[in-house]
Amino acid sequence: MIDNFKDFLRKFFADDRNAYYIWEADGEWVSALRLTRLEGCYFLEALETKPECRKRGYSLELFTAVYEYLGQHGPFVIRDHVSKRNTASLAAHKRAGFTIEFENAVEFMPGLEEKPENPRCYGLIYRSDSCGEL
Repeated sequence: MIDNFKDFLRKFFADDRNAYYIWEADGEWVSALRLTRLEGCYFLEALETKPECRKRGYSLELFTAVYEYLGQHGPFVIRDHVSKRNTASLAAHKRAGFTIEFENAVEFMPGLEEKPENPRCYGLIYRSDSCGEL
């Protein structure tokens, strides 16, 4: 399983549309997320916070820093899929300004002709303040 994840990360970092953002506290990583730049939006592939560091606001600090960075390049949209059962992640996303765009998540990854729905996940969206409709 670890080898598969290492392979995934090698491919992820080889694609210049992808970025990995890490928030540190006291010199150690506490929260991280992976973004893929797509046409018209970014797709948040993963938001992770160390279990022992949760409920301390680190993911919100990370989101705030990412928003500031992306905002330097103009308006932006971030989309994500979150399990309807993952109440902690949903709460973190909502604190960071995400709203539910789709009751059933829609796949936005490149190369898909059809955009399949996932009824187990919400499709979330964050729009920067200056971002109008796409």
